[in-house]
Amino acid sequence: MRKVEKEFPVARLIHETRTSIGEKILAVNENWEEQQAEIFTVFLSIDDEQLSQQSYVARGSAFDLLMSNTGKNREDQIWQVVDMIQANQ
Repeated sequence: MRKVEKEFPVARLIHETRTSIGEKILAVNENWEEQQAEIFTVFLSIDDEQLSQQSYVARGSAFDLLMSNTGKNREDQIWQVVDMIQANQ
């Protein structure tokens, strides 16, 4: 081997851990026939970059709560159901 100094562009895949500052509701798909709803959320970074999407399936009492008219703000009600689902996982 001989010694040669020459520059080459090299692509590198870098994985880094980013911290989310919030979770945003993207959509809620209600399926009355199946008595369930799928809730889609996304985790956001401080610069509003989408870090990861998540989905939750509300069935049984979680679905009933989501579909009930409790007088709460709808978004608050969805987060209550998400918290309920997470607690049971």
